[in-house]
Amino acid sequence: MPYATVSASLAWILGFTQSVQALERNQCEMATTVEEFWNVRATPLAQQEGEILVCTADTHGKGVPTRGGGKALQGSQAPSTAGMHPGTKKMALLGGTYMVDAFIRTP
Repeated sequence: MPYATVSASLAWILGFTQSVQALERNQCEMATTVEEFWNVRATPLAQQEGEILVCTADTHGKGVPTRGGGKALQGSQAPSTAGMHPGTKKMALLGGTYMVDAFIRTP
């Protein structure tokens, strides 16, 4: 998503604006802590993990409709929908991973 769009969305949600340069700088600063975050996290014990790693994603492209129709905060404007065709919906695509134990079914 372009930083200008993010800036407009945050302004609509939070009621104040951030420049594109500030958003870029914040992103770069946050990215420097990713490796440290994963190094601090403890590896789960094998007994606590499931046998099967399940990975799921919205593969049909239907997504989850994002909620609309809310009123913008006073003094702010809703994010731009420039370039969108009439009748198109904004969708959020979801994914997730988790581990489970096998469940053997009996007839």
